Amino acid sequence: GNYPTADNHYLALPVVRAHPGQVLVTRFRASPVANGPADYPTAPLRYYSLSQGDEATYNHATLHDARIAVAPDGMAYTVIGPDSPALRAKARAMGANFMPWLVGDRMLLIYRNMLPRADYPHSVDKVPFLDRTRPAAPQAARHVIGDYALTGRLMDEADFMAATAMPAL
Repeated sequence: GNYPTADNHYLALPVVRAHPGQVLVTRFRASPVANGPADYPTAPLRYYSLSQGDEATYNHATLHDARIAVAPDGMAYTVIGPDSPALRAKARAMGANFMPWLVGDRMLLIYRNMLPRADYPHSVDKVPFLDRTRPAAPQAARHVIGDYALTGRLMDEADFMAATAMPAL
């Protein structure tokens, strides 16, 4: 139901939370991107973004590469949950980006790469379309592009608030 363009490549992370007290914690290794037109010919990607959508394919919020903080380990962590000052502060203290949960209990989180170089091995365009005749787990993006694939985990907000380090994903 989405309308991709030839310049964009997408990975989708469907999420169904059990109750509104859950938060989604995600991560992916941030790819280098162009800083301006002079970098376009050599940058691995022109742009990447993380968008929160729903089953009707509406896009409710997007964080793009220039607004996504990258942790010292090279990962871009994002916490998606209720928009509260405490949760925002905890995400920031953990080195994560924050996005308010704006959809119902069913979210489609989209990781987009725009204009990847053909020889860049970590772009989402290297992930083949899901073959429904084969088991899904071995086809996961992480098996193709490793840490550059979007991954996430739902957890209770209280558990995230009590954590002293980013949860394992």
